[in-house]
Amino acid sequence: MTLEDATVETCVRSKRSGHYFCVLAALLYKNKTRMDWERLWDLAADRGVDRRIAMLAAWVGRLLGHPALVKKAEKFRVSRRLSVTRPAYYSRQSSPYGEEAARLMTPPEVRRWGYWVRMDDDGLKAFLEKHRGG
Repeated sequence: MTLEDATVETCVRSKRSGHYFCVLAALLYKNKTRMDWERLWDLAADRGVDRRIAMLAAWVGRLLGHPALVKKAEKFRVSRRLSVTRPAYYSRQSSPYGEEAARLMTPPEVRRWGYWVRMDDDGLKAFLEKHRGG
């Protein structure tokens, strides 16, 4: 399995479990220079997760100060302002409490991509700092 295949598979699994969400963030960051981004986008589009990966790449790039990572994701940003009446939760929420937590914690940048997550900037940054590696 290639790095790009593993990244896409991790993203697909992150729809069902928030644990994969953090793994995906670290995977994108640690491999930002090794990744074949065009191949990643092609594979991700085939599986319908290109915008999910792009949103997370942009968020990670902004948090850790890597504008090149943000730029790689920008072509997937929707140009019109999204009005999210029914939020697209990044990972499935199993209760109304999870939905409320996502409503309260989702950073504005993530909302602009049309997603809600149960993690704020500080939580993701702390995880990435701990697992930064490369």
